[in-house]
Amino acid sequence: MMRGFRRRHSFMSCGPLVGSPVAVGLLFIVLLALGLVPGCGDNGGTSQDKKAPTVIATAPADGATDVSPCPVVSVTFSEAMDPASIDTLAFHVDGVQAYSVAYDAAQHKATFFPKGFLEPATTYTAHVDTSVTDANSNAMEHAVAFHFTTGPLDCEHIRDRFEPNDSIAAATPVELATDYPCLTSCGGAERTDWYRFTVTQTKKIEVTTVAASPDTDRISWKINFRRADGKDYCTMGTSVHPGWSVPSFFYTFMPGTYWVETGKSYDDSHLVMYHLQMRTLDPAPDDEFEDNDFPDEAAPITAGLHEGLRGAYVDADYYSINLTAGQTMTVTATEITSTGTTRRLQITRADGGVYTSHTDTVNPSVESWTATETGTYLICVRFWTDNVIYNLNVEVGS
Repeated sequence: MMRGFRRRHSFMSCGPLVGSPVAVGLLFIVLLALGLVPGCGDNGGTSQDKKAPTVIATAPADGATDVSPCPVVSVTFSEAMDPASIDTLAFHVDGVQAYSVAYDAAQHKATFFPKGFLEPATTYTAHVDTSVTDANSNAMEHAVAFHFTTGPLDCEHIRDRFEPNDSIAAATPVELATDYPCLTSCGGAERTDWYRFTVTQTKKIEVTTVAASPDTDRISWKINFRRADGKDYCTMGTSVHPGWSVPSFFYTFMPGTYWVETGKSYDDSHLVMYHLQMRTLDPAPDDEFEDNDFPDEAAPITAGLHEGLRGAYVDADYYSINLTAGQTMTVTATEITSTGTTRRLQITRADGGVYTSHTDTVNPSVESWTATETGTYLICVRFWTDNVIYNLNVEVGS
């Protein structure tokens, strides 16, 4: 009985079949179907895709009319692409100078940005060449071309993709170290645009705009850095910029969220296209009194000599001191680095109103200024260059 049981048990088990050719073949087929058998290719042990990519959508659609003369021309691919293969030669628009081509990996989308406005009421042809390849180096089998016709060159037709962002409340969030091409400034209500950015560690932020107008070579332009209440950190205005101009402005920010406003300074009829560039640079060094850039951030200071303070380009340093009515105060700002730039020294009220102001090219000073009432007074020091080291001497008399 026991021998019969063992024979029946051996017959029912899989042990003796595993080594047979039939069993091995069946096992291989099962494992292959489950994807557990390495392929014979050289793509990291997996089978390599050999399928050619295709364009599955375009914007504008082929044959579209009344398209903005400030268009964002894009193509969406059927699969992930090699960004290095998509440039201004492989993806272009006939007769249009390119500013850049960008690739969005999440959407498999490539976008062509023109440098300037397109001609109104004109038909253009966009091309995607077969040099474009997917992530596995498969080229497209056929080139793609699509056509579109532009509408009038007016404010209604050139609104960019971020509108409406004409107020601080509607500011567009932007990333640092990023380009934002093909933006517009038009008319009065839409002549300035607002953007919001966040700094996670102290950095110098530089904003550059590459701007031009099709109907004038004289553009009024501004770039303002602001905080949440709209007050200026600093502002740059330009009165004349012929042709393609590149206004650039920077400021050092501590961690936090800030705003930048850019656009035409005046309400005129000129149409402007600009490309916004956000850059990060090493910050200007700070001292122990920062962040004291505004009257409501003024750092308390005592009478005496304060050495080794740091100033930066258009960065105001505010200090607060308590005086009684009739007390005199003499303040001298002495620059140690001797950059030769303009310095400004002011005694102000808490609301920013100025009691007295001295601007000098060497070392400005306020001598024997008398407080008219008991209270808190502010000392403001401002420079027009970076990495300034200065001493501040405050003398208070009876």
